[in-house]
Amino acid sequence: MNRVEAAIEQGRCVIAVGGRALSNPDVLMELRRRSALPLVALGGDPVDPVVELSGEALAPATATPGGVLVLVEPEGSTDGRALGALDGLLRAAPHKPRLVVAARAYNPFMMPMGVRLMKTEQVKQRAQDFLARLPVPAAPVAAAPEATTPSTPVETDRRRAPAPVVVGRDEEIAQLKEMLAAEGGPIVVSGTRGVGRRWLVEATLDSLTGEGGLVRLPDLTLGRGVGADTFLARLAVAARVAGDERLHVALTAKKPLAPEELAALVVEVAQGDALADRVMVLFDLDAMLDRRDGSLYREGRFELILRALLTHPLKLRLVFVSDLQPEFHSEGRAAHLRRLVLRGLPGRTLHELFAAWHAPEFERDRFGPIVERTLGHPIAARTIAIATRTTPIDELLEQPRYLRSQGEGDLAALERNLKRRLGELDADLVDALSAVALLREAASPEELNVLGVKRQQRIELMARGLLEQTPTQQGRRYYVHGLVKSLLDRRKVEDFGRMETLGRHLLDKARDLKKSGDEVASIAAAIEGNRLLVGARRARSRMRLPYSDMDATIDDIRSLLRRRKPRLDIARMRVSEALKTGSTIPELLQAQAELLAAEKAPVEKVEEAWRRAQEDAPTPEAFHQEASWHLSRGARGKAVDVLVRGAATFPDNARIRRRLAALYLQQNRFEDAAATLREAMDIEPMMPDTYSLLGEVYVAMGQEYWDQAEQVLKEALDLAPDDAHHKLRLASLLRARGAADPAQRASLWEQAEGLAREAWQADKGDRRAAVQLARIMLDRREDLDPARIDQVEYILRQNMKGGKKRVDEPAVLVQRARVLVLREAWREAEELINRALHIAGGDAEAFAARGELWEAQHQPFHALAAWEAARERTRPGTAERMLADAHVQRLKTLIESGKAAEMMAEKGVEKAEAPEAAGFTPRRERKIKRRRKGQADAVEIDGAPAEDAAPAEDAAPAEDAAPAEDAAPAEDAAPVE
Repeated sequence: MNRVEAAIEQGRCVIAVGGRALSNPDVLMELRRRSALPLVALGGDPVDPVVELSGEALAPATATPGGVLVLVEPEGSTDGRALGALDGLLRAAPHKPRLVVAARAYNPFMMPMGVRLMKTEQVKQRAQDFLARLPVPAAPVAAAPEATTPSTPVETDRRRAPAPVVVGRDEEIAQLKEMLAAEGGPIVVSGTRGVGRRWLVEATLDSLTGEGGLVRLPDLTLGRGVGADTFLARLAVAARVAGDERLHVALTAKKPLAPEELAALVVEVAQGDALADRVMVLFDLDAMLDRRDGSLYREGRFELILRALLTHPLKLRLVFVSDLQPEFHSEGRAAHLRRLVLRGLPGRTLHELFAAWHAPEFERDRFGPIVERTLGHPIAARTIAIATRTTPIDELLEQPRYLRSQGEGDLAALERNLKRRLGELDADLVDALSAVALLREAASPEELNVLGVKRQQRIELMARGLLEQTPTQQGRRYYVHGLVKSLLDRRKVEDFGRMETLGRHLLDKARDLKKSGDEVASIAAAIEGNRLLVGARRARSRMRLPYSDMDATIDDIRSLLRRRKPRLDIARMRVSEALKTGSTIPELLQAQAELLAAEKAPVEKVEEAWRRAQEDAPTPEAFHQEASWHLSRGARGKAVDVLVRGAATFPDNARIRRRLAALYLQQNRFEDAAATLREAMDIEPMMPDTYSLLGEVYVAMGQEYWDQAEQVLKEALDLAPDDAHHKLRLASLLRARGAADPAQRASLWEQAEGLAREAWQADKGDRRAAVQLARIMLDRREDLDPARIDQVEYILRQNMKGGKKRVDEPAVLVQRARVLVLREAWREAEELINRALHIAGGDAEAFAARGELWEAQHQPFHALAAWEAARERTRPGTAERMLADAHVQRLKTLIESGKAAEMMAEKGVEKAEAPEAAGFTPRRERKIKRRRKGQADAVEIDGAPAEDAAPAEDAAPAEDAAPAEDAAPAEDAAPVE
């Protein structure tokens, strides 16, 4: 108290009163008695004689050394914004005053970080009592003399970049340091996007690399235009510089190694002493993984190399950053792999994060709801920190959907928020952000200047949380996070002019680095520059390298072939030019075969191209690609032959065998399918897809195999409990058991519907799940009511959003027809059934639907004929045969008893003429149509006669593509240009 009184006498004291204290009449009375003192308001509206907080109002305490600033009952909840402004004013002040806090209870952690670090003492008194003890000056207190150095004007609304500090990761950093300190297998750092994986790696390596420590090789981000050539060239130069030339010699030899031999050599080089002190970081490994089970879904040259590296101990420190962990489904294959999984930040660390983002202070109890809402996701939490600069925290937390995550990995709310914030940016900031997004790796300020990104734009984007900086003390670099990059307009990011400018800059940089002796960084810059030039349609400006550099060219060729309007002429030119220097590159040989197929070349010529790719540079992917091409032509038999050759070429490949078994299943070759899957089990005994597909085979083989089906399906669910495909196959088994056991049918079908619904909800675009759920719901006739019929219709309508191909699938048409039968829309149902039979003339389910249609129209004689036709097209022992048998027996009993005729007479219906009674054929339908010429109800059917089509078991249904568990993900599809 003496210190405060002395400062008042010397004119070096300012009293700042909290908002809640200002609302107390007794406090206000004491302040008015001391109106001559410098009084400022921390919260609420200033009331005479208290003035608004500003640099000028604080001048008596900050202009000269020895000043005192008194905070009277400050509170984070009501005064948070003012305390944040106070922090900024004190940072800009020429002298820091001593703080005195007058309050009975005081939490220093509610203060901004800058205020918290100042010298502070507390007077434990109420505001009224403290003010009553202060002297009452008779005249205004003379202001302290001004400092010789005038204070800098303060811009309280100026954007400030966040402090690059890693928060709440001390334990994970220690774990990663321990892994990097010892030799072993590769390290995979995984976690939800935005959880802080890159910052963890950067902060850890920043402390381990440098003089006497690990040597960090240039980073590599996997994705479009990056493949085996890029990785091999970088690794070959790094190994050659370190004294190991084996990979360099192999890549420059006239006769290249086969892909599997090359993968083995890469492992040997990574296990050598030359690279023992090197560390290399590869980002976005998840771009190569199947998001459903973590396996490498493609099996090309690069995937063979990655698989070999991930399954062997290495002396090279190889760090992968990924959304999910890789899985190999074989015991012992991942024994050397070291894994580090990141979760959300704990609540106790969020205060430090908010301080780093210059958020105003508020009470600590608000961090609990923030963690509950965001699950500790760092980007979501910092988004709230940014929002508190303009909106009170309580107002934000009152919004029920604001940044609320439904579970780990659910980023939908965060992505919506980021999209909205991107839409609020000015055009120049969008251009600047798009320019930085063009960079694959974190870039220096020099490279940002090349792209025309100014320093002020950089600071503004960082302050908004849209531009990242590495948390390193020296040589900070900048990048756009993948979450933000995915929301930017790709056309703005990949601007040809910008790509050319940056590409040429990187080539110039590569030349300078080579002159300075840094060959490793030089080759990395040169390859990235070449990639950008190829993307900018300036391929002739590329730098010639001592190694093959075809990744970007092959990606460009594929995009030309798979775009909405393919440019085969340009693709032909690119392939011809590339073959002059890369005639043994597997991906290029496959692109050549794909081009021939797109050009409608003779089948023999296309097959010869595929055969060359499989013999000169064999990879499993070459066999998969050719099989897909044959299936697209409806040549299932040739696809089977290709996969048989692939299985012989790669005896240890389980994925080829799974796909071959799926084709055997479609050909009704059940024993061959089961035998092939058992071979796959021996190779990958922990792959759930193999067990699941074998369960489907056993269900199709009939009732005597259903116990085995249940056993393998439960094994699949034990390995992957949440997988929708396994649940769907178990639902099919339960439906089959219900068909065989009328006593337990209701219970079994109820369980089947529950599993099918879970599968459909996991992916509402999955046709098989939608059809199976609709089928089971329609089978349960006793539970059908208008609401459930509407639900079935909704499920089918959701599945029809994929265009005409989805709409015209027989399975979808049949279930839609069954719904129309329940709605008594006879003509529309008949049309859909006819369309289904026109596409697949031997579809037993379509004849069964026709039987339901006739029964609904009180035509038991025609219904019997339709059900008999369905029965003839089913395999004995299957659920479909059992259901058809039951219907046939019931209708026969009804007809033989004479009740059928009585029912028709009672309903007042006559026996209709049924061209479908003996089975549907378009030829028969056309004859009847001619006989009924001129009648309004003529049935119009076009197409070739079913007798000329392939029999049912050989017809190529829509499922001819790879089965769901082996199908390439959406990335494999043609990119949208």
